Amino acid sequence: MPTSLLENLLVELLARVCEYVGLSHRPSLLSFALASKRCHSVAKRLFFHTIQFSANSRRQLELDVGECIRTLERNASFSDVRILLITAGRGRDKHDGALTSAHGGTRSWSFGLPLSVSEMVDGDKDRLQGLERRSALVPTESQGTSPDIAILTDTAWQPLARLVQILHGLGDVFIWMWCCDTDGLDDDDDGQPGYHAEAVYSMVRGLAPNLKEVHLFQEPGSAYYYDGNPPPPCPPWKGFTNVGEDLTYMPAQLESLELGLNVLSARPRLALDNEVVDSWTANTKLSFLRALRISRIVSHGALRSLIRAKSFPCLTTLLFTCAEEQEHAYYDDVKHFIHHLPQLTSLEVIAWPPNISLAAALPHRLRELWLRTQNVLGQSLDEAAILELAARCPCVETLALKIRRSRGGAAEVALYKALGRFANLRRLVLALDASPVPWFQAAAPPHEQVDEFDRRHLAFDTAVDPSFDESDRQYLTGGLYPYRNGHVRDVLVNTAVDETLARAIFRTVCAEKASAYGHSAALALERVMIQPEGGRSFPHQATMTPVAWGLRPYLTALGRRWLLERDVRDDARQTIHAREIDKEHRLRLVDSSGKIRGLEHSRYVAYMPIFRRIWPERPGVSANWYDDWHSWSLAETT
Repeated sequence: MPTSLLENLLVELLARVCEYVGLSHRPSLLSFALASKRCHSVAKRLFFHTIQFSANSRRQLELDVGECIRTLERNASFSDVRILLITAGRGRDKHDGALTSAHGGTRSWSFGLPLSVSEMVDGDKDRLQGLERRSALVPTESQGTSPDIAILTDTAWQPLARLVQILHGLGDVFIWMWCCDTDGLDDDDDGQPGYHAEAVYSMVRGLAPNLKEVHLFQEPGSAYYYDGNPPPPCPPWKGFTNVGEDLTYMPAQLESLELGLNVLSARPRLALDNEVVDSWTANTKLSFLRALRISRIVSHGALRSLIRAKSFPCLTTLLFTCAEEQEHAYYDDVKHFIHHLPQLTSLEVIAWPPNISLAAALPHRLRELWLRTQNVLGQSLDEAAILELAARCPCVETLALKIRRSRGGAAEVALYKALGRFANLRRLVLALDASPVPWFQAAAPPHEQVDEFDRRHLAFDTAVDPSFDESDRQYLTGGLYPYRNGHVRDVLVNTAVDETLARAIFRTVCAEKASAYGHSAALALERVMIQPEGGRSFPHQATMTPVAWGLRPYLTALGRRWLLERDVRDDARQTIHAREIDKEHRLRLVDSSGKIRGLEHSRYVAYMPIFRRIWPERPGVSANWYDDWHSWSLAETT
């Protein structure tokens, strides 16, 4: 388009053009801005639409906020900032890529136009790549820490507090914070006071009146100094200085709140307690909250505080993490809390006991259900429980469940058929439980196969399946006693998932949907994610070496994750595409010759005879056991 035509367009239309170009191809937005002064003045509003800070050290944060203020002042763009995204306590996260970098080197702030607010806030929204937690910013095992990341004291928050006050056009503020606290102290060598939660509360109480989302993650620090002495009590926070004296403090109207915990540090003392819940209740207008995600274990006191609040009329999304091994009254209260959320459409429950029914508490209008049951050997959702969920929640379109494998037998097939009773199901995530059967108390360990140490400490035994032959009944030595060869055989068979089995599961669910609701209902199932797990969940006593380590190569080879997707073309809806997920990660365990690294170790080799009893060598078919296997067929598809 000639420049003269651009000049004659309405400002509102030019702004829409800029927004479209910025979201689809950012370099073109820069070219557009160079077309004329008028185009530049319109496009400039988007250059600073979103500002992000990764606050990893107080000194760097001071420098970055100062530079940001000078940049905004130079471009007269204070009023152009609409979104402020603050991530504190972790290094650069993958969402940095959603913003146009404003710098090079080690600076930790950037500005630009996000691809979309939903992508920036919740990058894996449909979460069909597994059962991971919703927020992509939850700390993971692979994320490292640096000595300075947690040093965000009261003075470190001052620059951000000042910046928030001068961004007059600010519409939304998002905060992701990771902190490592020990009784109010940062977990570093200096034992500096840490006031992360207090700083957030101050922003919630009115310092950032447009604050919409808060994501606060906590990890326990050390309870003692290196000299073995406990740290002194943390002095009270003095609050922000020279900031906000003229403000009228009002509770923020948050739309989303996430209270998370590093998944590697789920210690009881960091369970969510009633004091934290009461603080958020006092500082926030919960009636505006649309999403509440609690990935910290919720204590019974905190649960009762949530129930007493009675302030969630708009809540549509809930993630709730149960405390394990609680009295029945605790789970009754969880059901009571869920049942009194009238607008709930998306629910994720973590660590729900598989032997307690949740169906009666679920709203009929629920569209997403992510039910992660506790890892209790011998307990799982049965056919009746799944059918009850399907009857209670006919509108569910996205479903994630863990079901028990039983070597592809009739009981297992019945579970897949029960899943087909969800009439509107479109997306399904299945965690296939391949864990062993539980052991039970025995009078005394059996005869000579147990050494004297085990004889003193082990008084357990395992059941003998009717399918076990003489070899299967033999006890395993080492850390897997009192399990038997047959139990390892079952774990391997139940873990083995190839493309043929994945497709058979997909077909079984669809066939039941077609039988119950018609062919069009079967075609509505678009995506199925399948992932086996639990193969190393052999119980052990505290005095024993961690068990099932020797099974790891076998479980890695057999336990493949599959994503099956229906073709989107109208004339090819019967075509199902299957691909293995994380194949590259699995293949990293294979050396250049195709052999599993370290398999020559005795603890690995010991299980090869069991493997070969299931899948005998076939000369000329495969030179490597790693690919010389296949899943057992489903009972009704043999």
